[in-house]
Amino acid sequence: MKLINLHTLRKLFFIIVVMCISSFSTAQNLSNASNSKSPLLVKSKATPQDIVVSLPYLPAFSETVDNGILIELIKEMDKEYEGRFIVRKIFPFKRSMHNLLTGKADLHMPILFDPSGDNEKLAYSHSKERIFEVIFAVYTKNGITLNHDDLSQYHVETDSAHVGLFPFFVSPSISIEQSLKKLNSGRVDAFIFAAKETDAVLQRLGLNSQINRKFYKKYDVKIALRKDRAGAQLDEKLSKIIQKLNEKGTLKRIFLPVDNYYNNWQEDTD
Repeated sequence: MKLINLHTLRKLFFIIVVMCISSFSTAQNLSNASNSKSPLLVKSKATPQDIVVSLPYLPAFSETVDNGILIELIKEMDKEYEGRFIVRKIFPFKRSMHNLLTGKADLHMPILFDPSGDNEKLAYSHSKERIFEVIFAVYTKNGITLNHDDLSQYHVETDSAHVGLFPFFVSPSISIEQSLKKLNSGRVDAFIFAAKETDAVLQRLGLNSQINRKFYKKYDVKIALRKDRAGAQLDEKLSKIIQKLNEKGTLKRIFLPVDNYYNNWQEDTD
């Protein structure tokens, strides 16, 4: 067996030392990463201090756990909170609400608030603070005139998660695109939903000249919480955070594209 010379031993020793230092540095970095605050740490297990957020898929607002106006809001809220805000994934709207009601999430947003509605009968509560406003519009086929004071006599569709928002029967919609196509073909009389999201689909489908829109109502948009002591306590925490963001002008900056859109929104005139 050949003997290893001194030069070779020195090289091996140097390599081993470098590998040990590198392993220690990597372990240290991983430890620091796991202890750092991350508002969208998808796979981490929530602690009692953490707030688990359930978000629905909404174009521009929450399309992925990395992109959207609501994602930016959560990141800013996280900066004002001693714990973490955690977003697991993006869900269909009804599934997201189900997560809240079954205890899989601490809050769901966004949710519309109608002060004239019977909110005591709801299975959830609304946050004290609003996060932004939204305009709902009535979309109808061009040339068709409806009595907007009594829409109950017509076949109307809306997003499936919002059918309980109206004082008259409304059919659930599969999607905005589907309802607009049904409206254009005469299979429904009207579609009522958030103007910003619906206008975007209307333009994409090229139906602007074939479908009219009319103002229906403006709603406050809030956060949905569970109707229990934990939900009430969380509401107090969220109120302080949102008030801070308001004072700093952060909330206004985040929702500026939404506010600008609705401030300049105009219904169609015959």
